[in-house]
Amino acid sequence: MEKQLGTWFETLVVAATPVGATIAIFLLGLYGLSKWKGWAVFGDKAQIVKAEDVKSLSGKISHIEGRLTDIEHDLENRPTLGQVHNIEKIIARMDERMEGLKSTIGSTNAAVGRIEQFMIDYSQRKG
Repeated sequence: MEKQLGTWFETLVVAATPVGATIAIFLLGLYGLSKWKGWAVFGDKAQIVKAEDVKSLSGKISHIEGRLTDIEHDLENRPTLGQVHNIEKIIARMDERMEGLKSTIGSTNAAVGRIEQFMIDYSQRKG
């Protein structure tokens, strides 16, 4: 690239007017200053990314995108806070019904026990 710049500079100085030569000198000076300060990224082979690094990063990004898609899908299928609250209310109502059934079952069990005892007593008197 520097060889091309030198050829370009020579052509501009020889074929151009003094204004063109001044612009060319200014641009070359600006290029040299930017290289010296570390601002120039063109022409610097240390800042060129290798193809295998790009492929490696591309593979990693693809893997991360796949994981992100899985997470998004999982989150879409999860219940909302309102849905969880409704489920909690339904479970609380079921607990109340179970408590009511317990007392009904206890009363029914006591009644069946009395009927059984009556039948046992009746059979012993007759028998």
